Amino acid sequence: MVEAVDRIQAVNDFFAQLDLELEQFADVRLEAVRELRSQGWSYDRIARETGLSKARVAQLVKEIRRG
Repeated sequence: MVEAVDRIQAVNDFFAQLDLELEQFADVRLEAVRELRSQGWSYDRIARETGLSKARVAQLVKEIRRG
C-alpha cells in the first residue's frame, strides 16, 4: 500500500517538474511569435514557416496580448 502511494507521489513530483520545464519552452515560443509579429509577419506566414496551424498562431498572439 505504502509503495503505491510513494510511486504516485513520485510521478506527481515528476509531472510538476515537467510542467515547469514545458512552461519555459512555451515562453520561448511566445517570444519568437511576438518577434515575428513585430517584424510584420502575418499569421499565415508564421503558420507556414513554423508548421503551426493558423488557428494556433492566433491563439498564441491572443495569449501574448493578454500577458
